[in-house]
Amino acid sequence: MTAPRLRYAHSLPAQALKYLNIQSSIQLIIVMGCAAALASWLVPEPWRTWILIAIPALTVISLLVELPFMNRLEVKHTSYEVTATEVRLRKGVLFTRDTVISAAQILNVSVAEGPLLRRFGLAKVQFTSISHIEPLGPVTLEQANSIRATLLGIYASATAPDSAAVSPELASPEAASPEPENSEPAKVSVHG
Repeated sequence: MTAPRLRYAHSLPAQALKYLNIQSSIQLIIVMGCAAALASWLVPEPWRTWILIAIPALTVISLLVELPFMNRLEVKHTSYEVTATEVRLRKGVLFTRDTVISAAQILNVSVAEGPLLRRFGLAKVQFTSISHIEPLGPVTLEQANSIRATLLGIYASATAPDSAAVSPELASPEAASPEPENSEPAKVSVHG
């Protein structure tokens, strides 16, 4: 008997599938276009025709497999959870990868959005730790900013100096150089 599949509190949004399908299509068309150009330039004549027929056929087959199945599985089987102490990511279908990053080990959280991501209101989040960079996404821009604020807010509150320990001179410029109470402003005379 197999154990039930562990899922975290959040999963990728529905727009992520549309984004991944368009991104996959663009990448595949560019790669196959380059392959066709190289084949027409480098392959000798008797084989060139067969290869130039095979490349579009492989492109169509790849699109028919990747768009309805692979991208859908990637979106369905990616989940994450951000807490005050850690980030948990789970990805994969056959080979699952469960990553737990302690909030104390996270050096930076970056939110990236390109033109296609922006079109769908999505962004990718990258967690930078000492040993590696772990990507997440695409998630909605609101989720990405919330994740970033949560984790960097934890860091900021942990490293902020204690307000009682700050000397009054450093707290505000007014406190550093108070004016005497009964002094009049200096009078300046200009001759000329």
